[in-house]
Amino acid sequence: KKADFSWDQLTEKSFSFAKEMGTRYVEVEHVFLGVLATLSDPTKLLSKFNLSLDMCKDAVEWLLSERERLSKVFFWQEDYTVPLMGGVNRGMTGRVTHALDAVGTDFTEQAQRGYIKNVSGHKKETQDIIDILGSSDRVNILIIGPPGSGKTSIVKRIASEIIKGTAENALAYKRIVSIETSSLIAGTGTAGDFAGRLRNIMDDVAGSGNIILFFDEIHNLVAADPNGGSTIFSLLEPYFSTNKFQVIGATNLENYRKYVEPNGSFSRLFRIVEIGETDYKETLEILEGSAFDLEKEYGVKISYLALQSTITLAKKLIHERVFPDKGLDILSRAVLQVRKSKKVVTAVDVAAVISELTHVPVSIVGEDESKKLLNIENELKKRVVGQDKAIEQIGKAMKRGRVGIRSDSKPIASFLFVGTTGVGKTETAKALASYYFNSEKAMIRLDMSEYQQPDSLNRLLGFPDGKSRGILTEAIRKNPFSLILLDEIEKASSQVLLAFLQVLDDGRLTDSAGTTVDFTNSIIIATSNVGTRSIQQESEKGSDFETINNVALNDVRQHFAPEFLNRFSGIIVYRPLDETDFRKIVGIMLSRVQRVSEDKGIHVTFKPELIDELLKRGFSR
Repeated sequence: KKADFSWDQLTEKSFSFAKEMGTRYVEVEHVFLGVLATLSDPTKLLSKFNLSLDMCKDAVEWLLSERERLSKVFFWQEDYTVPLMGGVNRGMTGRVTHALDAVGTDFTEQAQRGYIKNVSGHKKETQDIIDILGSSDRVNILIIGPPGSGKTSIVKRIASEIIKGTAENALAYKRIVSIETSSLIAGTGTAGDFAGRLRNIMDDVAGSGNIILFFDEIHNLVAADPNGGSTIFSLLEPYFSTNKFQVIGATNLENYRKYVEPNGSFSRLFRIVEIGETDYKETLEILEGSAFDLEKEYGVKISYLALQSTITLAKKLIHERVFPDKGLDILSRAVLQVRKSKKVVTAVDVAAVISELTHVPVSIVGEDESKKLLNIENELKKRVVGQDKAIEQIGKAMKRGRVGIRSDSKPIASFLFVGTTGVGKTETAKALASYYFNSEKAMIRLDMSEYQQPDSLNRLLGFPDGKSRGILTEAIRKNPFSLILLDEIEKASSQVLLAFLQVLDDGRLTDSAGTTVDFTNSIIIATSNVGTRSIQQESEKGSDFETINNVALNDVRQHFAPEFLNRFSGIIVYRPLDETDFRKIVGIMLSRVQRVSEDKGIHVTFKPELIDELLKRGFSR
């Protein structure tokens, strides 16, 4: 069907998009957006490809951003505010620093040559550091953040701001030089050689008067001696204390507390700036910049949806690392996997990489997944006999969780199974793990009778010294997609129950090492024998299930605190099984024996009389 719009409309819309994005020319991509914008109903067309007009605009901005960046590298545009006799025009003049140049990397020189792109992320923290450095030449900065959060990138960004001339005036003529501890030591045969080299370097820095030193992993300067002393720091301290140059250091919180904080003479020299991982928007900007480099290096194309999927899936499934590091790693792995085949990285390729890293299936809810959800009750009933009502309750909760109705800050679902021994509570948990997580091995089983003492909580979360990891937190950290089975929850100590109360409510726990463990991709099932006696008594009377259910729930409410019970998605009472149910169970178990025998080349058949005899010996009310 022909689109109904005029050439003037298309031209006007295309120009409008180019102006909005701040580009110098109307590009083909702007015309593409113009065509979409002039359609009477672009949403209908784009929805067929799971796209929206805003998503197309974001993709076009990303594609054009690299062209704009390159134009500004080779032809310094007037939109760069360069101060008089500063920034690029001034160049890198000043004292010659041969000793420093031999061991250091000059970030400002790299920025001047165009080797450092527009670094995204942590804009507020970067500006805070620029303000602090510019306020006084006697202030040193210590950046504390988790590995991979972008500490070095912040320093590179400051170097770029200096070259552009957009940093504080006090930083206009500064050089930022990065020094690694290993480069200081390399090639020095004796302590005297090392001390001589260090003095020459520091003389260069102090004599220049315009240098900011950057030490990544700065704790290495004091980590050599467990008593807090260090040959490196003892040699550097006189230079640090004279304030002839400024220092930016970077480390993580663990090493700061272990090495830097206990050393008062060292820690007092720095003002701390803490950073976390980058948010969605910042991470997307970083991946957009990295994608151009990967495309050029490996000769592939990366789709915009692949960048978005990298962030959303990594956030959901990978918890041991932080953005942007884990996003960049996943994107690089996806590129390496497709570079010799189809040459295009899609969201499916990203999902495959994450699935390989996490050992869990990565799926996006679609038509096939919906059919699977519709059939969840039937699949569970194949393994669990005589508990149709319980299975139906579980199935409804699973559907709510899978399609996103549940809260993102809670586990997928949580249940309290109540019933006598042998009615199928554990078998239900196994069947659910197998169905929902594709493997029975995805079940973490904890016997709560082993956690009756208050200090047994340390076994779950880790001991205070941090040397021993917690059984539960470590298991979930490695396999976030798991079913946690808490057998006989009524036997656990109150401290353990409080910990699980937090998991049920917030979907997270903090272990002994201070690491937050995410439980939002797990299912939690607690089993209890509370009410067993009442269930048996009512069953012997011949009471219907409704009566048995009410009596059991009454016992449960008397035993557990309301704030604990209210956190569960459902409290499910398992009815006592009758002889007919046991006959089905025996048939299922004998079928398993047959399958195992067949695998070993043994053919086995069972007579009906055997089933009768097994029921006679094993069944009792």
